[in-house]
Amino acid sequence: MNEQKQKVLLVDDDIFVREMLSVVLDDKGYVVSDADNGKAALQRYADDPSIDLIITDINMPEMDGLQLIKELRSKTFNVPIIVLSSNKEIDMMLAALNIGADDYLIKDEFIQDTIDITVKKTLEKQHLRQANLQLITDLSHKKEELENALSYLTAIINTMPDGLLVIDESGKITLANQAISSLFNLSGNAIIGRGYSEMFDEALTSLLDKSRMNRDDVYTADIDISTNKIVRAVATSIRKQFAVDKDSGHVGALVILRDITFEKEVDRMKNDFISVVSHELRTPLTSIIGFAKIIKNRLETVIFPCVDKDDSRLRKTVEQVAGNIDIIITEGNRLTNLINNVLDISKIEEGKMQLKEELCSMSDIIQRAIDATAPLFAQKQLELKINIDDSIPDIIGDGDRLIQVLINILSNAVKFTDCGSVTVRASIISEKDSTSDGKRVIEIAVTDTGIGIAPDDLQKVFEKFKQVGETLTDRPRGTGLGLPICKQIVESHGGKIWAESEIGKGSCFIFTLPVK
Repeated sequence: MNEQKQKVLLVDDDIFVREMLSVVLDDKGYVVSDADNGKAALQRYADDPSIDLIITDINMPEMDGLQLIKELRSKTFNVPIIVLSSNKEIDMMLAALNIGADDYLIKDEFIQDTIDITVKKTLEKQHLRQANLQLITDLSHKKEELENALSYLTAIINTMPDGLLVIDESGKITLANQAISSLFNLSGNAIIGRGYSEMFDEALTSLLDKSRMNRDDVYTADIDISTNKIVRAVATSIRKQFAVDKDSGHVGALVILRDITFEKEVDRMKNDFISVVSHELRTPLTSIIGFAKIIKNRLETVIFPCVDKDDSRLRKTVEQVAGNIDIIITEGNRLTNLINNVLDISKIEEGKMQLKEELCSMSDIIQRAIDATAPLFAQKQLELKINIDDSIPDIIGDGDRLIQVLINILSNAVKFTDCGSVTVRASIISEKDSTSDGKRVIEIAVTDTGIGIAPDDLQKVFEKFKQVGETLTDRPRGTGLGLPICKQIVESHGGKIWAESEIGKGSCFIFTLPVK
């Protein structure tokens, strides 16, 4: 594609000069038009404002070159102008430059050589001038956009109900919104530029220390602050969006603080209520189950043997009574388990569940859980496969609670597996995280060949009162508290728990425990 030729307007009352310069410029590839005085040139430019350059003589009839320049500049026409002058008209040439001409040419024997250089230089200067003006305009627009974005961001930060604190790489506070000032009874301006360790207590500074040292992690903690409030703090590092590498992109850290004082008080009242109600329910329930078992025993040992077995109607009644007694005992036990789970959750949320710290054999824990669930496997005729690494060391923890975790996971595996097998595997693995290249942990996995769990439900199974059975079978198959309790127990031991599954192919529940 050919570039568009640039247009040059020659203005001179001397036709010889016009024709001579026109030939030179035409040979250089310019489109040349001409005028014999300033008035005609002004009209010519008005008719064709796409003219790129005007070359004008100074002394001309009707309107001279100086007046032409004044007229063009008064109309804010920015077309570049070169003036022609002789050596005797130096003062006039300087005057032309002062009122808006861009350059000059001397009418001498070298003009045919100098005109091309001067025209190119003037057009290049004009191009740079236009590019600079465009850059200034673009920068002005970008500045306005940034100012608007900053105004929006400032308004959002200062009106958000949560406290926001930002620190730089040196640990100095660079931003604190109004909510921070309200939470700590501090003046926002008074803490800007101060070190966070000298402004806040140990719990919050410890959280920020962790986020600065382990830059890829997010840390959360509920903290009692000096103003008798409880806040939930979430801290993480700040990284440049387009960092050159992983280590060079960090510019600081931030922490978001939410006042949860009211929520904590509501939780405390709720847990107190649950604890009282649960204890009040468990006392009569224990009596009901106990008496039901006594009645069942007396019926089976005293009453039923005296019944005429040949009487089909009476035999049917006996079977019905026995079945009803079994239902009472089964449902009573189920309700007892529910109450125990509710109490466990209540204790966990209040931080009142005390875990024993004793030396435990992981192999014994697994075996005791298997023994406790063996009747469930026999009832459904499921194969139980066991693969325990002999090198698994003893751990420090609460053995009874860990048995509870395994029994719950094994029971769920049996509950949702109608045929096939359940595999228990335990081994030592090296777990990599942001603070260690590979710490040793015990990994226990329970894999079944059951109905599986939908991907969207994998995280929900660890939420309170979430019953997987409702999703998969449209009927409740548990209290919805077992797995949340397992999660709390495992995490209280410093471990992790998660699930992997595929609909129709079974599930695998895995948890890890640190080797101490």
